[in-house]
Amino acid sequence: MRAIALCLLLSVSAHAQTSGQKVKKEAAEAVDASKQYLNEKKEDFEARMEARLATLKAKTKALKDSAQKDVEAGAKEKLAALEKQEQAAAERLAAVKKAGGSAWKSLRAGVEQAVDDLDKGLSGPTK
Repeated sequence: MRAIALCLLLSVSAHAQTSGQKVKKEAAEAVDASKQYLNEKKEDFEARMEARLATLKAKTKALKDSAQKDVEAGAKEKLAALEKQEQAAAERLAAVKKAGGSAWKSLRAGVEQAVDDLDKGLSGPTK
């Protein structure tokens, strides 16, 4: 009887070891499959993000180019306005130089205002 019980225990033990190994093998396969699935998802994510980043980089470049043109146009407009102010100030100063003794006093405020406007234009915000 002991022999039979011992045989049963050994066969159950052998079966348990075989079942345990089978479970370990299946678990390892499941882990590998999960890793592969996650890697595929990661690769999909990376591809999507790379595509979005490329699109955003293109939009950023377009915006930068557009802004640069706007800045250049704004700078040209501001420069033209400053040149007009400079010319007006120079003309008023020339009028003062030509004016006689007491006549220049009436032109003085206009010259000072023109020069102040030019100074403000040069030291103020660019746009």
